[in-house]
Amino acid sequence: MWSGLKACPAYFGGKQKLADRIINFAQTKLDNPKIFVDAFLGGGSVALTAKSKGMQVFSNDMATRSELVGKAVIENNKEKITMEDFYMLTKSNPNKENFVMENFNTYFPSKVAKFIDNCFSNLVEIEDKVKFNLLKLLIVKYTLQCMPFQIMYKMTKNYKGTYWTKVIDFMNNPLNKLRLMMKQINGGIINNGYQNYFFKMDVIEFLEHLKGITRPDVVYFDPPYYGARPYEYYYLWIDSIIEQKMLGLEKSKFNKGDWKDLMTKMFEASEQIPLWIISFGGPKVKPEELNEIVSQFRKTQINKFPYHYSMSAKHFKVINEYLVIAGNWHG
Repeated sequence: MWSGLKACPAYFGGKQKLADRIINFAQTKLDNPKIFVDAFLGGGSVALTAKSKGMQVFSNDMATRSELVGKAVIENNKEKITMEDFYMLTKSNPNKENFVMENFNTYFPSKVAKFIDNCFSNLVEIEDKVKFNLLKLLIVKYTLQCMPFQIMYKMTKNYKGTYWTKVIDFMNNPLNKLRLMMKQINGGIINNGYQNYFFKMDVIEFLEHLKGITRPDVVYFDPPYYGARPYEYYYLWIDSIIEQKMLGLEKSKFNKGDWKDLMTKMFEASEQIPLWIISFGGPKVKPEELNEIVSQFRKTQINKFPYHYSMSAKHFKVINEYLVIAGNWHG
């Protein structure tokens, strides 16, 4: 796996371990694809991998946490975090806000909540929009490491056992860990020679919008899986911290019962794109059901991979992820 992907947050459901496979399908099924669309950006691993391979990237997502990745890493070709930026972010601020301390004090020890609040308060002094997003991404990555998936799932401050050694280390050494994460983010900032784009739109509106501005070669779909618990249950807290206000829970339409109709409309809006790559998993829908919908539009190929999510503990069971490839390729 390319080390530059460490710039991306390891969101639950992310595809860091499949990103190379996904881009390899694009490059083997088509001759020299140049324009790549990521319709559900998520943590950004697939889009950033496409960018690293020299493709122009058009990305989209409705989530606040994904917008941050799109602005800081996908659209940004050259700006990196400097030590001056780092000191600006982490300097002591006597007038700091207390948003995390007041709203999430049951999730973090007080010293961690106060440190996060201090950094977010310093962001208001950053006038450069790209640097602002880079530094916000940096503190978000740190915040996520202090609240791993198991804590998010149970929503309890239960730091016990050897598994938590790494978490405690992050909490006790914030400046050292932030310096490491700064290098990781900077490692993912690359210039592919194109202007790359992020949009925050309904996916079907996004696909219709693309028709007027570009002619993509490949589109990658990784929608929320029907039957799975919506990501918003896990990440509403981090979206609220990013925006510095308490947000309400809004579940994705793809988690609801009309997912087949949504998928059909999404594919109808993508008929001008030669190759589709679709990630698929979840507990309630069989791959044959998705294939039945996709095959109404073009020929398909189903690929199955055993997959262990990056944010899951090692004792979590391995699940099957499917990639459905759809298009008129060679061979």
